[in-house]
Amino acid sequence: MLSVLLFSVPDFLNESAVDASRSLLHEYVEVRSVPQTDLALIDSSLARSEEIHAQLWTIVEDSVQSGDESAITALCTEAINEVIDVHTLRTTAGERRLPNGLIMVFVIAAGKHPDTYALSFGM
Repeated sequence: MLSVLLFSVPDFLNESAVDASRSLLHEYVEVRSVPQTDLALIDSSLARSEEIHAQLWTIVEDSVQSGDESAITALCTEAINEVIDVHTLRTTAGERRLPNGLIMVFVIAAGKHPDTYALSFGM
């Protein structure tokens, strides 16, 4: 859906919002492409992603409120919605994942050697 946004959203917007939407979409790609190794960087990336979502949503809302209710506007609204939904699913999955250290504590507490589980899972 992001490719739809990158190429379609700017085309349906009025002149004043075209540059802003293109800039936001390119920044979004950059922000989502950061290495996932530094926790502080991940947190700032997630926060900026959500700010961009809000800004893109405002641009679409403004377009609809100005009377543009075309099929392209509806498709772009749906695409932005899906980007936000996928972002929410990713962040929720990341927050609900058990840390590897905690998994090892559970395995050791169960009385089995961790290599036993590694072999059974093909690790």
